[in-house]
Amino acid sequence: MTRGHVTRLAKATSTSGSLRTTVPRGVVRDLDLGLGDTLRWEIKANEDGILVVMVMKE
Repeated sequence: MTRGHVTRLAKATSTSGSLRTTVPRGVVRDLDLGLGDTLRWEIKANEDGILVVMVMKE
């Protein structure tokens, strides 16, 4: 599995509070993602107190 991808957040629209980013090609490949797939985002805290983002394909 590929690790260490970096993306930059941008405003989704000028009036929205949402942000958007690009899913890197390696992540698309590793998770076997395709156009129209739905991702569920979960935030979990690990033993160090650091937040880890879990992305799961539905």
